Amino acid sequence: MSHGIPYRPEIDGLRAIAVLSVLIFHAKLGFLPGGFVGVDIFFVISGYLIASIILGAEREGNFSLLQFYDRRIRRIIPALLVVVIACLIAGYFFFPPKDFSTLAGSAQAAMAFYSNLFFARTIGYFQPTAESQLLLHTWSLGVEEQFYLIAPFLLLLLQRKLYRYRAAIIAVLIAMSLAASLHGIYIGSVRVFYMPHARAFELLIGVSLAMGFLPSTKNTVINEALSALGITMILAALLLFSTESPFPGFLALLPTIGTALIIHSNALKPTAVGQFLSVRPALAIGKISYSLYLWHWPLLAFAEYEWGHQVTAFHRISLLLLAVVLATLTYHYIEQPARRASAWFGQRHVLLAGFGAILFCAALSQIVLQTQGLPQRLSAKNQSLAKEIENPDPVQTCSPDPKKRLVANARICVFGADGAQSPSFMLLGDSHAESLVYVLTEFAKTEGRKGYNFAAKGCPPFFNLDAHTTPSKPCMSSLAQAEEFVANPAIKDIIVAARWAYYAEASGLPGEVLRRQWRIADNDKRGNRVVFDVLFMQSIERLIAMGKRVTIIGPAPEMSVLVPITLLKNAMRNIETDISNSRSIFEERQKFVLPILQRFNNKSGVTMIYPHEKLCDANNCYGSKGRSAYYFDDDHLSADGVRLMSSELRNFFTDMR
Repeated sequence: MSHGIPYRPEIDGLRAIAVLSVLIFHAKLGFLPGGFVGVDIFFVISGYLIASIILGAEREGNFSLLQFYDRRIRRIIPALLVVVIACLIAGYFFFPPKDFSTLAGSAQAAMAFYSNLFFARTIGYFQPTAESQLLLHTWSLGVEEQFYLIAPFLLLLLQRKLYRYRAAIIAVLIAMSLAASLHGIYIGSVRVFYMPHARAFELLIGVSLAMGFLPSTKNTVINEALSALGITMILAALLLFSTESPFPGFLALLPTIGTALIIHSNALKPTAVGQFLSVRPALAIGKISYSLYLWHWPLLAFAEYEWGHQVTAFHRISLLLLAVVLATLTYHYIEQPARRASAWFGQRHVLLAGFGAILFCAALSQIVLQTQGLPQRLSAKNQSLAKEIENPDPVQTCSPDPKKRLVANARICVFGADGAQSPSFMLLGDSHAESLVYVLTEFAKTEGRKGYNFAAKGCPPFFNLDAHTTPSKPCMSSLAQAEEFVANPAIKDIIVAARWAYYAEASGLPGEVLRRQWRIADNDKRGNRVVFDVLFMQSIERLIAMGKRVTIIGPAPEMSVLVPITLLKNAMRNIETDISNSRSIFEERQKFVLPILQRFNNKSGVTMIYPHEKLCDANNCYGSKGRSAYYFDDDHLSADGVRLMSSELRNFFTDMR
């Protein structure tokens, strides 16, 4: 290593393992399901190196904050700026306004060191999918950059003022960070993956090494054993973890401690593992690992965005090879010259240039944000289409419940005619139920009716769910309060809608991650179907027994693409075709669900509405026709899609009379 730290080739080898693991994972090649832990390996390395640089300079009495940030800027900003600008150029030519605006926001976040916070806020249930986020991978840079802002002050304080207590303080900080990570996993937060306080323990493990808390040993046997154990822990994480693993939390200790053991055991003399990590190919990949990490994801993400399921493993491997070429060029012609920049221009000029690059990118992105994606790039016809397909929030017509009853995961509100005295019907279900609100509001106003929306995202509308499984706390809270609403005698009619196959099959669309709490019977598809059958029948029968008139909305066909964006992308490329899937895909997906629902076809007090009867012909199920998008993503019906069932939904209100 430079800056006073002896070069440790095995650390470059660890970088190679880290970046290749991430590349293989992101390329969906399948044989490293836990490849995402490569980022955690990077965190430990960064913690170790940054602490070593700061503490080494402090011991020599020549630590300079200006010099520290000068080196960080030269290390991070130049290559990142090149990739960010390349992404913005691609977005200008290929992204519809909404996606281009989102990309610009992420570009600002990446250059200003808060990328992880940006994605923690924006990657949610209805937010753009990963394929439209060319800079999603910069979340990990955000975590490291936030660490760089704190590390010098923390380490100098520990070294100068709190030296006697530094081990205890670092141990407490690691424990607090790990506890925050575990808490996030426990409450089912998707944000915990991105948050710096929930990742700090990984960087602090590296800091602990640099501070010498683990005594070194000259015993060759012990070092060989520690090194072998370390690589085994890393390989176990790569092979045994998956996107369904509760991560980071305790599981993150496996690759991070494994990385720490390798660094520690090779400090005095290379072990067999250290020698293996120091082979020339590993060193070559390790040296370009930063640029390789920066380039690989935009290439893969853009390919998925542009061509979707047509992208094969061969294409992804080819894109990874292209990333290696771009990374090599970036390393030699951007990274290396930038590292020598202070010798040419001086530290202050480097810092000013770094801030200038940040401001330039921020200004460029702000123009895109202010214009909402530069729609002027499009033809007048496509600008009009872009406005047409921006579906409204389904519940924007919904007023807050006057009794202020709120539950996690649910938006309880009242919709319909303002003059109606009190709600007389209720919409019960998950986000697929919520997507009906906008159009139901129109019909309810016409008929002078008012109703409750009780849609809890990701929660099946089943009573007695906890008797068969252990659902998430938000789901249990939502379902408990739903029972109170249902028991209200004033509620005479209930519409029940949900993404039925999601719960019956315990699976989403290809590539979609199913949250653990959305399963009914964990790790047992057959058992899951049986429990689904029981709970569905019991829940509907219970509503009937309570004297409610029930309308059940069947499953909407799930599309393989984000319909409105694809519709606009096709228009931008002068492709005129309706978006559709084969009807056989729908029938295969719903082959277990439909027979269960059809038991209620002629049941007294129950009305069945099947969206697929309006969306499908004999051969295909349509996501769009002409300029009308029937979905606002790939599986939730848009207002235009719901209006296809206008006559059936109007009958619901007519029957209330």
